[in-house]
Amino acid sequence: MKTKRRLWFRAKHFGWGWYPASWQGWAVTVVYALLYLGSGLLFGAFAPMVVADGGSVVEGSVLFVSLLALITASLLAICYRYGEKPRWRWG
Repeated sequence: MKTKRRLWFRAKHFGWGWYPASWQGWAVTVVYALLYLGSGLLFGAFAPMVVADGGSVVEGSVLFVSLLALITASLLAICYRYGEKPRWRWG
């Protein structure tokens, strides 16, 4: 017998996307926010050191944007796996 799994994320009523619907969904959302904010703080702290060592701000910016893209892609993959099927909703 196939058991019904509990969804971590529910589809939004308007638009496209999800919102947390269980404690697991909230935990993933909090970890995502902490990683996102932490990477910003880390970049802000180390960017002046990279420039002082002769590095380029552009190189650091590309690394920073790549890190944010990886974090966001991980969140989307979790939402796809443990959430309702996404589609555009008008309400």
